[in-house]
Amino acid sequence: MGSVMVPSLVAEWGVRTPSAVAVSAGDEVLSYGDLVERADRLARSLVGRGVRRGEVVGVCAGRGVD
Repeated sequence: MGSVMVPSLVAEWGVRTPSAVAVSAGDEVLSYGDLVERADRLARSLVGRGVRRGEVVGVCAGRGVD
């Protein structure tokens, strides 16, 4: 069995079950479809800032859906 990256698994779930809950925090929930959309938006933003495939980027975020 080969190794599978987490982003690939999340993207797969985004296609297979886009309305399933991916993240919850208190009363807030985020579906897999929305999670994939937000991740893609972040990726495009990083590419727009010059980040290239394979580069490591640190992300600092608070706990919660956002």
